[in-house]
Amino acid sequence: NSLPTYGITNTYKLLKQYDPSATLVPNENGIYEISTADELCLLSDMVAQGNSFSGKTVVLTQDINMLGRSLLPIGGNSSGLSFSGTFDGQGHVIKNLQIFEPEGEGVGLFGKASKATIRNLGISDGLVIGGKATGGLVGLGSNITIENSFSRCNVISYNSFGGGLVGQLGG
Repeated sequence: NSLPTYGITNTYKLLKQYDPSATLVPNENGIYEISTADELCLLSDMVAQGNSFSGKTVVLTQDINMLGRSLLPIGGNSSGLSFSGTFDGQGHVIKNLQIFEPEGEGVGLFGKASKATIRNLGISDGLVIGGKATGGLVGLGSNITIENSFSRCNVISYNSFGGGLVGQLGG
């Protein structure tokens, strides 16, 4: 048998981007609370596994520093999966956001978001590199609401529809 080969654009498939002991479960009020980089990476993995968080609320309880980590976009990356819940940053920021998916479609902190609300969230710095529909906060958005949010990360799109906050928006 031969070993599988992976290009640099899909190395996230080789390793979990978070501590395997990390958990993300709703609190007694049904709200998912994120306070660490591990939990943010776990959220991304949960959406990639088919949990859209539709009808659910996720909140940041403190600033998150992603230094030394590459995040798989929350939804997106040509998967057809989207984040569909409410994400409330509660005035917190994500620092040192690094996403490298030059061949991906729907690349950003939220790669794809549909019927979602994102509010009170900032991205203070970082670099997002993607293909079609690449943005700092949302790569590809459909029927979404963004309130009181900003992105100061650098964005490079190797195809069409690139933007500082949202790459492509429809609906």
